[in-house]
Amino acid sequence: MNRSLLVPTTLLLQAVLPTSGVSQAMWRLEPTLTIGSVDGPVTFGSVSGLAVEADGTILVLDRYDGTVRAFAPDGSLESAFGGRGRGPGELSELSSDLLVLPNGVIAVPDLGNRRVTVFSSDYSYSHSFRLSPSEGMAVRWAVLGDKLLKEVRPVPVLPGARAVRLSRWAVVALNPLGEELGTLLSFDGPGPAAVNRNGQVTSRVYEDRPVWGVVPGGLLAHGSSGTYEVIVANENGPALVTLSRSVRRGPVTDKIREEETRRFEKGMAGFPPSVRERMEAPTFADSL
Repeated sequence: MNRSLLVPTTLLLQAVLPTSGVSQAMWRLEPTLTIGSVDGPVTFGSVSGLAVEADGTILVLDRYDGTVRAFAPDGSLESAFGGRGRGPGELSELSSDLLVLPNGVIAVPDLGNRRVTVFSSDYSYSHSFRLSPSEGMAVRWAVLGDKLLKEVRPVPVLPGARAVRLSRWAVVALNPLGEELGTLLSFDGPGPAAVNRNGQVTSRVYEDRPVWGVVPGGLLAHGSSGTYEVIVANENGPALVTLSRSVRRGPVTDKIREEETRRFEKGMAGFPPSVRERMEAPTFADSL
């Protein structure tokens, strides 16, 4: 491959600081460390995962070459592991996320190889466990204590109707061996899926979508993009805090469709024709 076609990526780490007192709503970013450069010894192809270990070591996953690089807190390169391929300890171009457990074990989800590859704290290859599409599509990962959290959504199947309902979504806890420990959250999917003119199943833009995240202290927060309510709870306990806000929902009018379609067309202007054909504006408007 002609390396001149590769757009190098520089990793810029920034500190978030308040503009004055902690009560101020405005914050500013100050660069504290830059790793990599166009002509330097370290150049990134496509960064798809970042993590910081307990000792301050910075881990960067570059899916272009399937390599995880470990940098000291001062930005100097200390180690590299992984590598592009399908063998044990190798990663594909669809590898994403770096999940660091408290004991230093590192897990890398890899949809291309349909597995999660696990490395020991010394960066040596440990093992891997399988990701099966039939068990659900893994769309997001996180770490909660010594567990891996996987958000799964069943792959939609087109039965020939104009619309199908996506099955329930769930957040499942796994141990580092890939064994399921239980379902922590379960919620409805984004509702009926539109079938566009190309026969593709697409979710609706303005449907409610479940959201969740890990909160410091071993807590789990979850809610919905449409209910304006966030619940914070222990891993398997009742809600500790519920944050809510009253809203009034309105219909998707023709004016909204027109505005969103114009915004969509503007955003797609730089994509190749083959992509624009699959994501044409009428198809997008049908999903509203």
